[in-house]
Amino acid sequence: TGNGGELSSAEQTITITIDAVNDLPDLVTNSALSLKELAEATITVDHLLYEDIESSVEYTVVSKPTYGELKLDGTILNNGDTFSAADIANNILTYKNIVPNEYLDSFTFTASDGTDTLDQATFSINVAAINHAPLIYSSTEGAGDEDAPLSFTPSISLADLNNTSGDDPVTLS
Repeated sequence: TGNGGELSSAEQTITITIDAVNDLPDLVTNSALSLKELAEATITVDHLLYEDIESSVEYTVVSKPTYGELKLDGTILNNGDTFSAADIANNILTYKNIVPNEYLDSFTFTASDGTDTLDQATFSINVAAINHAPLIYSSTEGAGDEDAPLSFTPSISLADLNNTSGDDPVTLS
């Protein structure tokens, strides 16, 4: 109330409405996964985590890995498939390297709180090489008629998956 001497006014109530706005998901961590060649490893909250104070975060695969498989509870994820922050927290998101001698891989994704979607981000994967034993291939192919001498030329070839430059000799003994 006010009293300016002679005049006074009645008590007034003012209502203020505050409309909620959507807060975008916040990046907590996007830290590369490291694993050995041809191995499988779990992507945990220590590797990838966005949080949102209002809702759960859902990730959408934009570009799947080139040299491996991104899996959700054993099922391979493709472009357009989704996984959640809860999936990561429950340790059911994995990556499996399936192509030897490729040591960097990644996938791109978006993160959304159901209202807004963040720009694409990249999750990096570092693959450590393992030493592969050299492989020996032999061929003794030939064809001929029954009860007739068979003539053929045997061949042997060697392959060393770790020696892609050809600098290290492979020796037969």
